[in-house]
Order: sequence, then C-alpha cells, then structure tokens
Amino acid sequence: DAGAAADGGSATEQRAAAKELAALVRAGRLRWAPLHQIHAPLVEDARHAPPHEGHFVRHLPEGEAPAPRTPRVVTFAELFAGIGGFRAGLEAAAGAPPVPAVACEILESARRIYAANFGAESLTAAPVQRLDRLPACDLLMAGFPCQSYTEQAGKRRRGFRDPRGQLFWHVVRLLAASELADRPEALLLENVRGLREARGLWPDEASGGEPPAGSALEACLAALSRCGYAVASRVYDSADALPQARERVYIVAVRADLDAAGQFRWPALERRGPRSIRDVLEDPADAERHRVPRALYRSVVDSAYHAARPRARFPDVDGPANTVRATYRRSPKLFSQFVPLAGGDPPWRFLTPREVARLQGFPDDFALDAADEADQYDPIGNPVSTPFVEARCGALLDA
Repeated sequence: DAGAAADGGSATEQRAAAKELAALVRAGRLRWAPLHQIHAPLVEDARHAPPHEGHFVRHLPEGEAPAPRTPRVVTFAELFAGIGGFRAGLEAAAGAPPVPAVACEILESARRIYAANFGAESLTAAPVQRLDRLPACDLLMAGFPCQSYTEQAGKRRRGFRDPRGQLFWHVVRLLAASELADRPEALLLENVRGLREARGLWPDEASGGEPPAGSALEACLAALSRCGYAVASRVYDSADALPQARERVYIVAVRADLDAAGQFRWPALERRGPRSIRDVLEDPADAERHRVPRALYRSVVDSAYHAARPRARFPDVDGPANTVRATYRRSPKLFSQFVPLAGGDPPWRFLTPREVARLQGFPDDFALDAADEADQYDPIGNPVSTPFVEARCGALLDA
C-alpha cells in the first residue's frame, strides 16, 4: 500500500506513494493524525528530493517603492507565538487593530504574558502538531524553534535530524491542508542565522556524502514554493535598530497567484529608541537580588572562553549587548552577560526582565508581571525583535 511504499522501496515507488497519499488527502479520504512523527510534509518532499529532480524555489521579486499605506484590518495566525512579538509588530504596522485567528504557544509563562497584553482570545496551549488545519487568515507568522539550528552536535548542527528542527514541516503541513485560495495571502517566518548555514538532507558527493551547508534553508524555501508561494529570505541584525547583536533569518512569502507577489520590497530600518546597553538600564530597587553569585562569577572569569573573549560576558555598557537567550537566568554559566553593580562583590549583576524586554524592542507599557519574575526570563529572552516585525509587516501591507 501507499504507506508501506513510503517507508521503503525504490525512489520511484516512494514518489508514486507520495502522490497517492497527497491525492487521498485532497479527496478527504485520508486524515492527518496529529503528534505522529513527521517523515515528510504532505506535499512533494523537499527534504529528500534530489535538488536537480524537480527541486525549485519560486523567488519573490523586488517591487517598486510603495504608495502611502492604507489602514487595513488584517486577520492573522501566530504559530510558536511566545509572548506576542509578532503580534506587537503587526499591531504597530497595521494602522487598524488586527484580528487573531489562532495563537499557539505551549509555554505557560509566555501565554500568561501574551494574555495580559493582548487578551486570551484565540490563544491556545495546544502544540502546533495538534492542529488539523489553519483557520482562515490573511497572514501567518511563525518563529519556529531554533535550537536545532543553533546547538552543535559535534561540529554539525542537528537541523532536520532533531525533532525540534522538524517542526517547520508542520507549518508546511498546515498550509498544504487547504486549497491554494484558502491559504494565507502572506507568511512571515523567523529563525536564527544558523538556519542559513545548516545542512538539509540532500546527499552531495562534493561534500563527502553529507548534505551541503545551506541546504536546510533551501529546503524550507522549496517547500513553501511548492505550497504556491513566492519566497525571499534575508539575514538582519537587531543591532541595526536595537542595542543588541542578534542575527536572524527572516523569510517572507506571498501567494504567487496574487498581484502582491510582484510588489513586495524589503524595508529600510529606522533606528529609534535606545542605542546602547546604558540606555536600557533601570535602577532596580532590589538590585542586590540581581547580583551575580560569587561562585558563578569565579567560574566565568576563570574560564578559557573568558580569557579569549573578555568582553563577551562583561560588555561595554556604551555599546550593544550580545545576543540574549531564553536561558539567560536559568543557565547563565556559558553565555549570559552582566552589567555593573557597585557597592559589593562581585561588582556585576544580571539584567532585569524589563531591561531584556527593552533590548528586544518591547515598550515599557508591555506587561511582564503576569508571570513570576523567575519565569519571565525564558519567554522574554526568546522573542522576535518587534521593530523588525513592524517593518516587514508594513512592507507586506504595502504590497
């Protein structure tokens, strides 16, 4: 049967099985069972197809300068929503309150902060794997998990070999579950720079049988193209607009059957607000509670990493911060950075959650205290930088 052929057999048999399964899905005779391990999306498999046999990417052309933007009510979906960084950027760009279709987030502290700022309408704790299909929406935004493109397994990023890296294919599955006319008009996705450098699953003789570097992003773009989108990607550093070095890949996709597919233009970024770490610092009333423990301080300054990069952990407050991570307070030994705190030993402290939020581009009226302070660091260390979402959503609305 088709399932057996998909699990084994020749490449020809597997391609035939994939087409048969896709036909069954379109006819409504086969239903996706959430939480089963993904072998491939329910579209032509960009992860396993050789790049020279039907592999293509439909690139998004650069449009002309846009006309003045007209306010528009946008219906949107957020997958891997976090605390709502995508939504905050969209609201700033849209000119009219956007309408949520669904927002998926599994981390409870992130959901609490999201609900405190935007309300709980359409917010769900269900993982993306449990969604059968997307509700109708104009725009889909997703910051799919980045760990497998950041963390190293030996000298190689885990990429699609890691279950977290495979969650991107649930985005593709949800798109493919609807007819083209019912799919979102546009997509905005974000991930770490490592996605651009990670290896996919195409073997390559020139790479000694390993997939070539960069083929993971190529697979993502090809899968979105097969779903009917024209796609483009760029790497931006948050330091262009915020006092934090944070390189991220942004993927924009516009449905190829729409005129907007020829009118998107990557936006220029405006720097506004804080320009250095010093600009985001507050004077916490309980600063002593944030002081770096002596044992942690000694382990940091005695490390080989610190000897090679003395400013990495103790940055100049008149410059930008290094990349803030979700593990900033939970696991600070390796990468967390500290700011000065006089009057004690050691003379350094952790950034407060509000200071981290400022580094990410969130305004001071963005509520954090719906979660306990200890639980604020994980979600506030992991969001998309809101000024970049605002700029890209604005460019999509202009198209």
